[in-house]
Amino acid sequence: ASQHALLAAISSSQEEIDNLKQQLFDQELKHKNIVNELQNALNHSNSTNAESSEKLTAASAEIELMTTTNTDLTKRINELEVSTAESAMKLAETTASLDNLNSFNSELSQRVSSLEEDKAGLKKSNASIVDELTVKNSLIETLQSKLD
Repeated sequence: ASQHALLAAISSSQEEIDNLKQQLFDQELKHKNIVNELQNALNHSNSTNAESSEKLTAASAEIELMTTTNTDLTKRINELEVSTAESAMKLAETTASLDNLNSFNSELSQRVSSLEEDKAGLKKSNASIVDELTVKNSLIETLQSKLD
C-alpha cells in the first residue's frame, strides 16, 4: 500500500510539473506577444508619444508581474522535482524492503515445510513405538496372568 501511495505521489507531482511547465510556456508566449504589441505600438505612425508611453507602462507592469509569476513557477517546478526524486528514493527503499521480506518469508516457508516433514516422521516413529509398547504390554499381561 505504501508503494502505491508513493507511485501516486510521484505521478501527481509529475502531472503538476507538466502543468506548471505548460503554464510557463504559455506565459512566455504571452510575453512575446506583448513585446510584439509594444513594437507595433512604437512603429505605428498614427500613435502619439503619450499613447505609446501608456501602452509601454502597462506592458512593462504586466511583464514585471509575469516575470515574478515565472520565477514562482520555476521555484515550484524545482520543489516538485526534488519531492519526486525523494519519493522515487522512498519507493526504491520500500521495494528493497519488500524484496527482503519476501526472501525472509520464503526461507520461513521452507523451514515450516521442513518442520512439517520432521513432524510427520515423528508421528510415524511415535506410532511405531506405541505399537511396540502395545505388543510388549500384551506380552506382560499374558505373562502376569500365567504367573497368577
